[in-house]
Amino acid sequence: MAIVNAVKSGNWSDPTVWSVGSVPVNGDTVNAQGFAVELNVDIVQPLTILTGVGGRFLFTGGSTRNVTANADLGTHLVGGLVANFGSGKLNFFGNIKGGSGSNAVGAINVSTGEFNVFGTVTGGSNVTAVGASNQSSGQMNIATAIGGTAAHGATNTSNGKLAVDLAVGNGYGPGGFVTTAAAGVFGGTTNGSLTTVSRTQAGPLGSAAIAGAVLLNTAATVNTAQFLTTAATVITLADPATFADSPIPADVRAGTTYNFGINTGTCAVPLPGQTVVGVPVDDTVGTAVLTASAVDNVVWNKVRPETPTPGTYGAVDEWAGNIDVNAIATAVADEVERVGGMLAAVKARTDLITAGGVTIASPVRQDGTLNDLVVGDAYQVAAGRAIEMTIEDVSVGLQAILNAPGATVHLGFLRYGKSRQNPEFRRYEFPGSIVSVGSDTVVRFELSTDDTRDIVPSKYDYDVEFRSNANFVTAVSNAKGRPMEWAESATTLS
Repeated sequence: MAIVNAVKSGNWSDPTVWSVGSVPVNGDTVNAQGFAVELNVDIVQPLTILTGVGGRFLFTGGSTRNVTANADLGTHLVGGLVANFGSGKLNFFGNIKGGSGSNAVGAINVSTGEFNVFGTVTGGSNVTAVGASNQSSGQMNIATAIGGTAAHGATNTSNGKLAVDLAVGNGYGPGGFVTTAAAGVFGGTTNGSLTTVSRTQAGPLGSAAIAGAVLLNTAATVNTAQFLTTAATVITLADPATFADSPIPADVRAGTTYNFGINTGTCAVPLPGQTVVGVPVDDTVGTAVLTASAVDNVVWNKVRPETPTPGTYGAVDEWAGNIDVNAIATAVADEVERVGGMLAAVKARTDLITAGGVTIASPVRQDGTLNDLVVGDAYQVAAGRAIEMTIEDVSVGLQAILNAPGATVHLGFLRYGKSRQNPEFRRYEFPGSIVSVGSDTVVRFELSTDDTRDIVPSKYDYDVEFRSNANFVTAVSNAKGRPMEWAESATTLS
């Protein structure tokens, strides 16, 4: 849109005040150009940017004025680009930024009136170029105040009141590009002044959110303080009384996080189409209706064509009711057995699932054998399966070794000839990882398709060997009656 400059002091609504001969429109960049432009009408221009190499946009009335726009001094040196000089109320819906020059303040309240900013004020690059400043006995209320590269976000320098909902520190800190610490809110010490915040948030590198004399507004709905920790994480401290009535997870919709991300709802809410018609669900009622025709279509019309043999419930000549009840019972029993077998197979594959969000299907059986390992298959965590074992009854001494740096674990597949000295003896070895250490120690191995191509579990024994700094410590084996020469324990595999 256009750049519109003021050519004289006067009212915003006066076309002769502006260089284009008409009142600025939404999206224009409007420059006060050293003149005083009175905000004599309400303005709704959310894309408009107010700026100025001098002069300001001011309100001197005793009523209420609403302005929707943004104010940015940029490199200009104006002191108080948007100002309330009256006893009335100026509501500014938008963001305001301080400039780069001395006292290049974005917004000021210099009388007994009230100045409300329903947006964010940000300090500028000069230490005196704050985003907003209450400079008299009036009141200034701001949604969010953020410290700039050098100046505070909002300040209270007189005997008035400054109330900010959220104060945020700037980017000052180790490794940062900002060389001056600037708080979101600074409170002065003039008698009668009152500066309050409801919430504070440290800067991205730990810079303080408030400075000077600032009190906590306990009348706010929420009081929180957010800090950067030594682990480079963010922690939020909240008034316990504020969240005393937080619902339990079972009363919150499944998957919904709340209470600063600490809790997640677990209540599963069915869809209306999955709920009986008329039954309240969510914010509506169920719409599901079970009819005889629906049952007939889903059950009988499906099974009849699949079971046409005489003597069964699907035989065409028996549809009139001459049905073999025993045949139905037998068919149902067979189906239950089939489904039960499927469930048992699923359980066998999931009994060794590990914690931590990684689902691992392991071919290790409960008796310690690897007969479920498929030759030529890959066993990778990324693919959802790996070879995982639990070594039981691990001694305290061995636990200490496994917890120390340099501890490793290796899986060896062994094949013997007719005797231990037979040249056909072979050993394939693969490194693994120690998942957890305890009396029951869990280890995991990942094998590629090439690793398993030459291994036939039924023909190979295996051992799990622990080492410390590449030196052998102990091993366990599933050798069939042939104890390993190097085995120091008869630990059971599960």
